[in-house]
Formats: sequence, C-alpha cells, structure tokens
Amino acid sequence: GYYEYVGEGGPKPSVMVIHDLDEIQGFGAWWGEVNSNVHKGLGCAGCVTDGSIRDLDDLAEGFQLLARQVGPSHAHVHLVDYGRPVSVAGMEVADGDLIHADQHGAVVVPGDVAADIRKAADGIARREAVLIEASKEAGFGMDEMRDAFRRMRDIH
Repeated sequence: GYYEYVGEGGPKPSVMVIHDLDEIQGFGAWWGEVNSNVHKGLGCAGCVTDGSIRDLDDLAEGFQLLARQVGPSHAHVHLVDYGRPVSVAGMEVADGDLIHADQHGAVVVPGDVAADIRKAADGIARREAVLIEASKEAGFGMDEMRDAFRRMRDIH
C-alpha cells in the first residue's frame, strides 16, 4: 500500500517526509541504494527524515536526502502508517504540503504564498547583489556600505 501511495498518489515529483519512531532515532537506515532507486522510479525526488541514511555513493542519481545523520547500518524497519501529518525535526508536515529543502534544511511553504515566492526571491537576490558587488570593490568601507543599503531600498 505504501509504494502505491508513493507511485500513484499526488502530483510528481514528490518528496517523502519520514519520521523515525525508534527510541534512538537513526539507529538503522531505511534510506540507501535500494529505497532511493525505488522511490525515484515511482516519481519521488527525495526525502526529509529525522532518521538516518546510508549508501551515499550508491544513491539513485539526483535523489536528494536530508537526514538527521549518516549511519552504516541497515535496520529492521517497517512502516507504521503513511499519508498522515508528521513532525520531523520540529517541522510539521501534512500530505500535500509544499516543501522547500536544500543542504541547510527544509521548510513547509504555506500554500497562500507559494505563487509569490519566485518574485520575492528575485527581489532578494537583486538587493543582495548590490551589497555583494559593493563589498568586492577596492576601498569598500562603511560609507560604501551605507550607499549600497540606500540603493537596495529602491529595488522592489
């Protein structure tokens, strides 16, 4: 049932968010070569877990994993449930939530702001570019920094 849920449920690509219920989280890894390849084949782009991962050199190409830790051990794992809300490392996630994840962590993006993210990110990048470029100039100091901040305010 779980693999049907992964392969047939919801839009693709998807991201699995898996909570490790073990008393010692990450004691054994479910995510490695086999599950990364199976999940990628079913349309999943990656996983966020508070458990562990393994087989880093043998993961499905392009499959992204964000985990509590890397561990050497397989585990006797079994799924308890799926398709319901979970809390992973303090992040509350429900089926269908939009998730942004990178090497720094993951966040749930509220649906009511999702359409505005590209525009907001572009504005941030344009404003930051002013300061970054100014800081690379010879003689950069507080006066140049203040000027950069003034110019940044005009970018919307």
